[in-house]
Amino acid sequence: MPAALQKVTALGGRGTILEYANRPGRFFYRELVEGQRRYRSVLIKGASTIEEAQLLAIDAYGELREQQSKVTAGNSTSQQQGGVGGSPGKNQQERKRKNPSPNEGLAGSVSEITVAEAVEQFLNAQAEKCAAGMLKEGTLKEKRQVLRTHLVPYLESEGLSTVGEIERMTFERYLLYRRETTKLTKRKELSIIRDFTRNHLVRNGLEKADQVSRSALVDYSGMGFGHRER
Repeated sequence: MPAALQKVTALGGRGTILEYANRPGRFFYRELVEGQRRYRSVLIKGASTIEEAQLLAIDAYGELREQQSKVTAGNSTSQQQGGVGGSPGKNQQERKRKNPSPNEGLAGSVSEITVAEAVEQFLNAQAEKCAAGMLKEGTLKEKRQVLRTHLVPYLESEGLSTVGEIERMTFERYLLYRRETTKLTKRKELSIIRDFTRNHLVRNGLEKADQVSRSALVDYSGMGFGHRER
């Protein structure tokens, strides 16, 4: 995790406000996911000082609740298999609307899709493959761990909140961000990130993600990292 320049509790202890050393002047609201050993965070928009961030923390809290509500709705919909006594066709259409498959396009404007939402859409599609015997359970768990626990927090620490902000240089600091892990772990994580960018973002029309998926950094996942790793 990147070093924090400033860190204060917020909203009566519900969460924490952080300013990271690699993103000075940007403030993030972070909270522990209940029942799990991971955090979710979001950029506090409009804050230029720690005092402003404390005042605007309630807005960031509300944004996280909205994001989580969308993710929960998508997960619930993806688990439905026609329903008892209901209309399979209608349920299938509703599931596709809320949880599109990789070939059906991201719901809404690309610029409005949050990183967390895109990750959950991808993982929902992967879970369906797992249920159909096309993907191992262990592989699905690895993808969930990397994307939820490492990718989303990394992008948020870089000041990105939507997939429309991802570009070729986005992952330039990822190896530094994960510097405490082994080379093998970094290679596995970058391979999963490349899978996410190529097989979800690119296929759903995010052109800049195509540049990311073909960038030298992400291609390290299939190589030995070479002199670029530090």
